[in-house]
Amino acid sequence: MRIRPIRAEDDQQVYQLIRQDLEEFGIAEPGTAYADPYLPHLTAYYASHQPSAYWVLYEEAEPEKPLGSGGIAPIDFEHGICELQKLYLLPEARGKGGSKLIMEAAITYATQHYRQVYIESRSELKTALKLYQRYGFRELSGPLSQSDHHFCDHWLIKDL
Repeated sequence: MRIRPIRAEDDQQVYQLIRQDLEEFGIAEPGTAYADPYLPHLTAYYASHQPSAYWVLYEEAEPEKPLGSGGIAPIDFEHGICELQKLYLLPEARGKGGSKLIMEAAITYATQHYRQVYIESRSELKTALKLYQRYGFRELSGPLSQSDHHFCDHWLIKDL
């Protein structure tokens, strides 16, 4: 598995991938990434919210078929805080190290531009929560005030 920056031609497939993942876990709700108005246009969103980056995961034999994705974007630039956003993998990509590839790229990128990285999640995403804890994220008692995802029930932060 490999990762590369998102391209405009990936937008529709990544949009479907994220929505499919949220539907699978029963959290396709307003207040999650499912309802983000920019979800169908991630390339443009990340290009306009700098410093940010977004990656897609793919098999070397099929670089045009995203199997996962994730990115970094500012959430509180004044205080040096970015957010790890939309880290999702299709079922066939799970357990193969893909989330680790995205996570490591995201942390490396965040370290170059920010002091902390924030993430919001749900209890249903148990594997994701374990991943965040392995990378040194610690639980917060509530969301950052800039959050749009009121359906989330886990808020984590990592010092860089």
